[in-house]
Amino acid sequence: MPDKQSSSPVFYDPRGRRWRRVRRTWLALAIFVTIVVTIFIASVLANPFLATPTLKPLKNLPSAGDIKPHPLATPIMNARK
Repeated sequence: MPDKQSSSPVFYDPRGRRWRRVRRTWLALAIFVTIVVTIFIASVLANPFLATPTLKPLKNLPSAGDIKPHPLATPIMNARK
């Protein structure tokens, strides 16, 4: 004998409580996203004051002559020959 099924849909909510919860959740999410986007746009458009760095020049940095390959003083001997 089959079970007696209700004539109402499974997710039927006659008092509308589910819709109120969904609406409040979407409203909270929309407010959160709006705040995050506003903060992001403000941070992109803001011109921060940055102090000028006072670094001493380093004398030991490589120069253009350091990266050119130098010929070997003695050729490498192959052990297999």
